[in-house]
Amino acid sequence: MSPLVGIGDTLSTAAGPMIARLNLIFAGGPRP
Repeated sequence: MSPLVGIGDTLSTAAGPMIARLNLIFAGGPRP
């Protein structure tokens, strides 16, 4: 197993909730 794959999985897992929050903020912010 490549270390890059593990790093990518960790980053995507860590970024998942942040991306979801940004989507909620952008969806509920500028537009009603």
